[in-house]
Amino acid sequence: MRTDLFDFDLPDDRIALQPVSPRDAARLLVVRAARRVFDRTWARKEGIAEHPTSGV
Repeated sequence: MRTDLFDFDLPDDRIALQPVSPRDAARLLVVRAARRVFDRTWARKEGIAEHPTSGV
């Protein structure tokens, strides 16, 4: 795995210092293999995980 692919600038003002309330209002950034990007809240996380198709 190339760890340099995870290098990016993240401004300090975009880092949460306190947990959100209610906790299930936390936001997730979802990136699909087809380069589709969208966001969801933790409360709406169902259906985000892609299932492997290799059958292994």
